Amino acid sequence: MVIEILYSEVANLFGDRGNYWLLKKNLPDCQFILTSINDKPYFVDNEVNMIYLGPTDEKMQLMIIERLRPYQKKLSQLIDEGTFFLFTGNAYEILGKQIVDKKGKTTEGLNIFDIIAQRDMLNRQNSLFMGTYEQLQIVGFQSQFDFFTGQVPPLFKVEYGFGQNIKGLGEGIRVNNFFATTLLGPLLVLNPWFAKEYLRLLGCEIDELKYEKEMIEAYNLRVEDFKHVIKKEH
Repeated sequence: MVIEILYSEVANLFGDRGNYWLLKKNLPDCQFILTSINDKPYFVDNEVNMIYLGPTDEKMQLMIIERLRPYQKKLSQLIDEGTFFLFTGNAYEILGKQIVDKKGKTTEGLNIFDIIAQRDMLNRQNSLFMGTYEQLQIVGFQSQFDFFTGQVPPLFKVEYGFGQNIKGLGEGIRVNNFFATTLLGPLLVLNPWFAKEYLRLLGCEIDELKYEKEMIEAYNLRVEDFKHVIKKEH
């Protein structure tokens, strides 16, 4: 199995490199390809099973769009064919039609998904997040300048926090095996049950994650803490 980690030297904000850490620790027999920002992506000429991209700053996000623009059709093909993806934080925005800031400046995205990211750099939205993936409780953190308009199937159902738009009931994107979420934390480390389910779907079902006991203990405490905070706010 081959997993490509895109641009980890620049797309690693908010500790989300921890998602790569969890994959690496639990899939020792997999081949991990770390693609740097000036490299041609491995997926262009080679078969991969999964592609990961984490959050980055807005300036570097524009560079990533231009680095990937020549491979827009290939990315779209891989999504259609069921290749696994995990995009976290603001990574999903590069695959939309446009990113539009408050002054109307527009950046053309890769136009794979019919969404437009609306950006307000003077209005960062921060929140705890609680939601569900099927029957699994999901927790995480949100810190974003952007919400998107358009219709795509959501990844998580929102119980507390933000959706695809600020009042939406669905968060993230799930199309075939393309998983994208704004959640930070990192997602897989904060949510060990979801991590195990994602690995199962990937074809790497394992009995026990590395440090699973500790992650589950932390997860249970976090769920209770979040519930307490949410109850107090209401």
